[in-house]
Amino acid sequence: MTRIVKEEYFDGSKEKIERLGLWPLIHEIKSAITSFRLELKKEVHGNGSATLRELIDGALRDVGDWTNTASGDVDWIKCRVVDDVRVCVGVEVQMSARSDLIFRDIVHFQKQMREGQIDVCVELLPSDAMSPYSQIGPPDFQMPFA
Repeated sequence: MTRIVKEEYFDGSKEKIERLGLWPLIHEIKSAITSFRLELKKEVHGNGSATLRELIDGALRDVGDWTNTASGDVDWIKCRVVDDVRVCVGVEVQMSARSDLIFRDIVHFQKQMREGQIDVCVELLPSDAMSPYSQIGPPDFQMPFA
């Protein structure tokens, strides 16, 4: 089965998840992404990111009630009602090494938060250990200078 290698929480998000009662949705995400078997070819650049993306999308779909949103927006959203208050989590699945796509995901998160559509954001990224076997490689946040 797949596994979560690293979790990072930024800007008080862990406290916000706790305060808003969103742990059940976070656990659903974790359950979805650890629910399938991922077999990698042990060849340099031997695996495409599209297949992994399809597995993750399918797993979130199977968990139930996650809404797959349109292109150019947050990939997945799910809400729950806690004490008559609707709270929502947005998920972006990014399997590309292009750092500009990850920054676009952040723009999508900011837009959805500004518009009051989501309260917490989750970005799913491949681990560094997968990078030698990926056709694309890991995200690269280094910015070239002219």
